[in-house]
Amino acid sequence: MLKLAADFSDDLKQICSLDAFGTRILGYFQTYADKFDFCTVWIQHDDSGKPSAAVSRVNGDITVCAGENADYDELSAFVSMSDYASLQCQKSVMNKLGLISDTDGYVLRFNPGEYSDKDISHTADFKEIYDIIKGAGLMGVGDYLPWLSDVTYRVNHGTALPAVIAEDGGTVSCAMALFITDEAALLGAVATKNDYRGRGYAGRLVKYLGNKMTKQNKKTYLLCKQGSIFDFYESIGFEKEDEWSAITPEEK
Repeated sequence: MLKLAADFSDDLKQICSLDAFGTRILGYFQTYADKFDFCTVWIQHDDSGKPSAAVSRVNGDITVCAGENADYDELSAFVSMSDYASLQCQKSVMNKLGLISDTDGYVLRFNPGEYSDKDISHTADFKEIYDIIKGAGLMGVGDYLPWLSDVTYRVNHGTALPAVIAEDGGTVSCAMALFITDEAALLGAVATKNDYRGRGYAGRLVKYLGNKMTKQNKKTYLLCKQGSIFDFYESIGFEKEDEWSAITPEEK
């Protein structure tokens, strides 16, 4: 049965260690817990009392992490009754929920290697980051003020970390550890201004963050859409671990 996760933090950590989407759910939980109405996290247990699934809903966006022992009938009913804006999870979970995705991609896992921290900074102008990732058309960015409120709050609570390269007086390339837990990190927000592409900035930033998280003994994930730049991520140390699916706001 799905219950609010506030009283099951240890069980939530256990089930959220399964995949990249669990990292997102746990990152939200560790940032907001049960303090704010816009962020709610549920946990499901099987008949033996073991955690079997976790679900987060943040401003209408649902994320699901589920194991083999999950009650998918309950999860499907829960999702179908939710007036969600978007839904993301592993592709295998989406299939078991009986839903048809409109966006698919690869879950990538980082393998550490050589990197440089030259000219990389964590001191970021968030409006400049937003303009870069919005201009790049990255999935799920949304409007500026809600994005700014969420990202700055997570950065201030240590569950997110930006990395940027500045040139000519402003940010020209960015990447972020979007969700950081004790065991894992999920990277994203990787983009470079048009006039500065082709200089290797994005690759340097992602490799830097990947190595930084790995040195802290964290599994490091990144989600890559099908038909995008999988070859690029593979060239800088990522390998495909699984597949993911989403129902996006436009399709819903």
